[in-house]
Amino acid sequence: SFPSKVAFLKENIEVQGRTDIVKQIKNLMNFSRFYLPEIFPEVSSGLYMDTDMLVFSDLSVLETYFPFPDGKLAKAPLIFPLEAMKFAPSLKIAGKGFNAGFYLFDLTVWRKEGLTTQAEKWMLRHREEKLFNLGTQPIVNLLFYQRCLDLDKHWNVRGYATYEMPKSKHSKTFVAHWNGSKKPWMPECPNKEIWKAFSLPFEKLKFEKTKGDRV
Repeated sequence: SFPSKVAFLKENIEVQGRTDIVKQIKNLMNFSRFYLPEIFPEVSSGLYMDTDMLVFSDLSVLETYFPFPDGKLAKAPLIFPLEAMKFAPSLKIAGKGFNAGFYLFDLTVWRKEGLTTQAEKWMLRHREEKLFNLGTQPIVNLLFYQRCLDLDKHWNVRGYATYEMPKSKHSKTFVAHWNGSKKPWMPECPNKEIWKAFSLPFEKLKFEKTKGDRV
């Protein structure tokens, strides 16, 4: 049941890293991604995106990547060095991973292989052994380790919260990502004008129910 899942998360979320980052990512909504198969039982595949992103390209083209080849679970820009998450040497994790703010995933295989249970086991083990830095990002990379297909890096252009993005680079961006401790809705953050051009007061937003078997 969902109340039991919430109770599990409250008891077992363990996040390592800089204080400013930990404060942002140590929350239930961040870790609720591990329960997507239960939240959306009729959904077969999907796209996960962080809330600190802006889309500048047609997301519907990503549908052409489904279904994945046998044995593959996800597709994302493999631009993130796994060493940055400081995995414990005993895990023997190396190579390129992905930023968990943007990835395509197969929920049918997720359910078949019990990845939610695997995620919970990693959380329990990490709480006791301190296996990595950050929160959900290392767990997602462990779940999809060596089973994630590469995707064009322009689908997750990081750095918008770090420095003023050159126009030459921004013009090629499919999805802009304000990753890090600074966010575009905060008083001080790079590239705020890009964000403000697309932001609306909450009361003006309109929500529509989506159709189909993806979310």
